[in-house]
Amino acid sequence: MSHLLRLCLVFICCGLLAACAAPRVAITTLEPGSSIEAARLKTVAVLPFNGSGGATLAAEIEAMLAGIRLDGKQYFQVVSRSDLDKVFSELKLSISGDFHPEDVVQVGMLTGARGIYTGQITARSVTDSRYLTERRVCSTTNAKGKCTAWTTTKVPCIRRTALLDVTPRLIEVQSGRVVFSELYREQREESGCRDDSSPLPTPEELLRQAQQQVIERLRKDIAPYYRTSQVRLLESTEGLPASHQQAFENALEFAKAKRLDRACSIWQQIGGSGVQSAALQHNLGVCAEENGDLEAALSLITRADGLLTKPDEVVTESLQRVREGLAKRAKARQQVQ
Repeated sequence: MSHLLRLCLVFICCGLLAACAAPRVAITTLEPGSSIEAARLKTVAVLPFNGSGGATLAAEIEAMLAGIRLDGKQYFQVVSRSDLDKVFSELKLSISGDFHPEDVVQVGMLTGARGIYTGQITARSVTDSRYLTERRVCSTTNAKGKCTAWTTTKVPCIRRTALLDVTPRLIEVQSGRVVFSELYREQREESGCRDDSSPLPTPEELLRQAQQQVIERLRKDIAPYYRTSQVRLLESTEGLPASHQQAFENALEFAKAKRLDRACSIWQQIGGSGVQSAALQHNLGVCAEENGDLEAALSLITRADGLLTKPDEVVTESLQRVREGLAKRAKARQQVQ
């Protein structure tokens, strides 16, 4: 069998598998922040972090905190930079990023903040590693410009690695306790050679990318956030009367086309006729989940599970997901209050 034929067969098989795969739909859920303590302190101030780049990092964390909105409302109230400057001047403190705990508490009491973010950058570096890589190049061409002989040459390259270690701390003003502290380590690596068409990212660009990753991780630790996941639907028409099978399949086509609203409408019409189908009940459960009604979703998917004669991976996955979602939603709602 030729190499080309093997490749063609691989692509055909991949296409068939993709066509046969259960359709997936995007479901957005509210996830709780990892730190209950950080999520409950909603009036905060951000002081410069100690270490190289600490002031810039603090400014970006401040912007991130101010930009968090849930249900159309700002989650954190962030003390303004001008108010912080006034307090620092009054207390005769230097904005250097190196603060004593008692100074931090004083700043919080004078600004009305319930929590103060500060911290330290313990590593912020970029290293370049040089190496050679081989390239196959044309050494001889004929009169028509077609290559008739090839050779190899070595091209100089650079592997650039950025490392960033950041430890944010959140101090509760009332008690003076550190209620949240986490080490975030991010490493970004890019390689480029002299003959590449696109330039290698600069050291500062890589450090900015690493810093953005740190901020995104911190964001998920300190407040609820929305997460979108891909959820599988069931395609089986087993248990459906012949008169409803085409409508069920049409709904699946709408779901594949990212029109879950139309798919759910069709499934609801079928479900209203008292049809007992595991796939129908499961998919209606996904519709309820997408609408945020997790109690109804659990009831429908449990009903689907009861109609099965043998375990189904998709139904089991959905049951676990919705049960976890109920627990997470309760925790997230506590944080939003």
